[in-house]
Amino acid sequence: MTKIVFNDGSVLNAEQNGTNYIVNSKPAFPEDLTNITIEGALGTSTIENGMIVECFALDNRYWFTIVEKPQSEVLKEQILDLECIISDLLKMM
Repeated sequence: MTKIVFNDGSVLNAEQNGTNYIVNSKPAFPEDLTNITIEGALGTSTIENGMIVECFALDNRYWFTIVEKPQSEVLKEQILDLECIISDLLKMM
């Protein structure tokens, strides 16, 4: 059994099949997918900026994969956040 601990403290126990995780009910993933700790038979790993790349049902079980978000996606999100901040500042002027 693999234990997945999210940044908000929520825990998801899942079977691991390669890079996929399998649970018996549809998981409710937190919005914040940073600093995810995965503890399993192969040891412990940490994902700094995670993303769920697939989540599907098969035989009444849910399969999903968590991967590290590409640096380009992280930078894109940071730029969008900065654009919002600048827009708010300009409205205050």
